[in-house]
Amino acid sequence: MRQITRTALAVVAAVQASAAWSEATAQSSGKPASAGGQGATIQACSVLTPAEFKQITGRTDLLGRGPEAADPSELPKGLSECEYMGITTSLADNVTHEKFESSRKSLVQSATKVESISGIGDEAFLYEGTGRSYRQLGIMLRVGERRLGFLDMVSPDSVDAVKPVLLALAKAAAPKLR
Repeated sequence: MRQITRTALAVVAAVQASAAWSEATAQSSGKPASAGGQGATIQACSVLTPAEFKQITGRTDLLGRGPEAADPSELPKGLSECEYMGITTSLADNVTHEKFESSRKSLVQSATKVESISGIGDEAFLYEGTGRSYRQLGIMLRVGERRLGFLDMVSPDSVDAVKPVLLALAKAAAPKLR
């Protein structure tokens, strides 16, 4: 399952590409990637505690490993990722409305189903891939200049059951990004 998640992340790379651009822009302006008026950089594994994650998802950490951060050397600067109980959390700083919208449009152009969501952060959308046996199901939200995403790989018959879980994760995490 971990390999499937990694493969899925490659498809969502267009969404993540804006983090590298944001870092380059921040470096050229002399500001650190965490600058932007929102305080220190938050890592993906610290947005929600394991207890919050378990409560919201109703899942159990069967392997007992806790949240696992992705190797920073494998990610663009300014981006952190974390995998916990089959859900990947992705967090990037310095993402403007324009960059967020560009990510959404890239997903639409790749034939991914995208649904705008109101009331979570400054803007948000759910997206669903079209795989036959497993589909990427995710939510992306922006709060200020932070972009947060939760991604799960689900069977097509589980999409409707997992959407509310991703929405609940996003609602719980959004206030912590301010």
